[in-house]
This record gives sequence, structure tokens and C-alpha cells, in this order.
Amino acid sequence: MPKNCLTGPEAPNNVTWAARDQVQVTWSCPEHTNGKLGGYKVECGRKDENKTLGIFFTSTTTIVLPVNCREVTHTEYYWVRVSAYNYASQDKLFGAPVVLSDVACEASKSSEILSIFL
Repeated sequence: MPKNCLTGPEAPNNVTWAARDQVQVTWSCPEHTNGKLGGYKVECGRKDENKTLGIFFTSTTTIVLPVNCREVTHTEYYWVRVSAYNYASQDKLFGAPVVLSDVACEASKSSEILSIFL
């Protein structure tokens, strides 16, 4: 890769989710940040809808999504996309995202954990 070509960080590692009363997503830092890591962008939405419920920026490796599992009457599925970013000048350079496509929010179960290891 040429020296003047700027790239974003690699994808976050070990992305997991846990659903109890709310959905919590956790991950670890990318192995290569290609510069100073600026933070993470987390997006989420309902799997059966073509809209985003929220876009969040955080410097931590965990986030609680605005999904209340206590209010569901049947299993609802969500997607979550987590990407890391660094800075080049004033711009954020985003790396490849990790996408979880079947995050389940179930009223009747106390906890479900799904892990994806990259």
C-alpha cells in the first residue's frame, strides 16, 4: 500500500451480544488501528424493517442499545453493525464493520449469548 494512502482500522474483534432487559453489545479493539483509534460507531435496527433505530459513537468497547426486551410480547430480531474509526486530519476513517444479523430480544428468556470470533 502506498505511504500516502490512509486507511481506517481493522474490524473490532470478539463481538458479542447479551439480551436480558436490554441488549448489550461488547467487543475488543482491532488488532491494527492504522493510527490513533478515535472510537467506535455502532448502528442498530429491527431486522424486518429497512430503517436504523440509532447510530451511536463511543470510545468504550461496550454499549447498551435502546431496545427494551421487557416490553416485547414475541421474539424480535435486530441487526447491529460495529466499526472502529481513526482520524486523518479532521475526517474520521472508518474500518470494515462487524455485522450481527440475528440479535434476539425475547421476553421469556433471561439471557442469550452469541459470540463471533474473528
